[in-house]
Amino acid sequence: MKKSIFFFSFFILLVSVTSLLASDFSVKASENPTRAPQNPEAGTVLQWDDGVNFNSIGLTSGGTFEVSARFPASITGPHAGSNLTQIEIFIAAVPSNTLLKIYDQGTSTSPGTLLYSQNVTGSIVGTSWNLLTLTTPVPITGNDIWVGYEVTHAAGEFPCGVDAGPAVVDGDWIYLAPGPWQRLSVIAPTLNYNWNIHAYLEAGSSGNTFFDNFEAYLVGQQLACQNPTDWTTWTNTPCSAVEDAYISANYAYSGTKSFVVVQNNDLVRLHENLSTGTWYQDFMVFIPTGNSGYFNNLSDFSFGTGGYWAMECYFDLGGGGRLLTSTTTNFSYPVNSWFQVSLVIDLNNDLATMTVNGVLVHTWQWTLGASGGTGFLVLDAIDFFGATATDEMYVDDYRLSDSPIPVELTSFTADVNNSGQVVLNWATATEINNQMFEVERRSEATEYFTIGYVEGAGTTTEPKYYTYTDRTVETGKYFYRLKQIDFDGRYEYSPEIEID
Repeated sequence: MKKSIFFFSFFILLVSVTSLLASDFSVKASENPTRAPQNPEAGTVLQWDDGVNFNSIGLTSGGTFEVSARFPASITGPHAGSNLTQIEIFIAAVPSNTLLKIYDQGTSTSPGTLLYSQNVTGSIVGTSWNLLTLTTPVPITGNDIWVGYEVTHAAGEFPCGVDAGPAVVDGDWIYLAPGPWQRLSVIAPTLNYNWNIHAYLEAGSSGNTFFDNFEAYLVGQQLACQNPTDWTTWTNTPCSAVEDAYISANYAYSGTKSFVVVQNNDLVRLHENLSTGTWYQDFMVFIPTGNSGYFNNLSDFSFGTGGYWAMECYFDLGGGGRLLTSTTTNFSYPVNSWFQVSLVIDLNNDLATMTVNGVLVHTWQWTLGASGGTGFLVLDAIDFFGATATDEMYVDDYRLSDSPIPVELTSFTADVNNSGQVVLNWATATEINNQMFEVERRSEATEYFTIGYVEGAGTTTEPKYYTYTDRTVETGKYFYRLKQIDFDGRYEYSPEIEID
């Protein structure tokens, strides 16, 4: 009996707290509905809002509360080793006190250790976007990170800017003492928005590296139009209705967004005439059933006319591919599933290799190019082109770096043994500083969680083979991925595999 009374009392308390939070917060239409200005100095921007201020939120009777955006490891992982240097927020009514706050990984519903706090009260401008530089950059380790701020304000003021919604899972966290952290759209369903919070990561964070996971852009708008600094088109006309590729939420390898290339799209990333060193180019590709795709690299590029094609790659209908170098090499790729494309371009030795989904396709002399002629010992540009009417290719997590991916995964498979257990097998060609693999699983109804660990081989140039048996599954469809973790804490995710 005592136990039942305790749970009933706890339920009443929980309902009371939720109702109190919902009734305390109010909304006011924006007096300055503007888009955040682009910061050309930033390498990557993490955000959940759409970049436009729509409303502002405050406590009806005034007081202190905290807002935050959580960026999970699936988003921060590719940026491990970079620094968070600036935070941009929209503030409507100027609070009497404003503190930037950044937290380390906690749970999916509550932040961990407070990593950074900075009083920016004297720097805040009302009804405006505020780009605030951290006095000490915060390193990105690849863990979840919570980015936000705390305000104290008077009754009748509505300081905290939001977009027009709808809210995403990690875009609207809020804390009012004594807590707990909750989602604004859960405690007050009519306040279905994301905070205007942008976290800016410095450019070139890991050696000479460019990375874009496309989470910073608006869905339904064109990529080069939103970021003409890093992306352009074949004729150098960002925003071209024909050439510029659109940001899509149909499919994403990490986060919620990718860009999609359809017929006549012609998206270009310039490499600025790289002529020495070894360069590692990799990105994730998704081609739906019944569609195709294409890309090429050029060793000489001129807007509108092209130049010299160092290689061309066709992802044909049905899972067959063709790599055009001095010869044509056929390969296969998984349809309706994400897979990785990786190129290693050694300009010092005039040599290039390409792998698809961890399988070596071909090695060739770079200067022979796609036609076997005499080209240039240069990496100048990559071009994603919609070559045919069936082209519909989604691209995510694009990277070009002079640093290799720590572990080169050559295979990752799942099978069911006679006991109904799932047996995972994977192999690596090389490993650099590899501490371990975390094995993660999800179902169609759940998010990924860790089910086990397998020790890595450190640093080796020899092929290594691994296995893990999942003894906890029941009948159903499951998805698995590997989280490869370095000794310094950096990590990469493998492609996802599925088993029924």
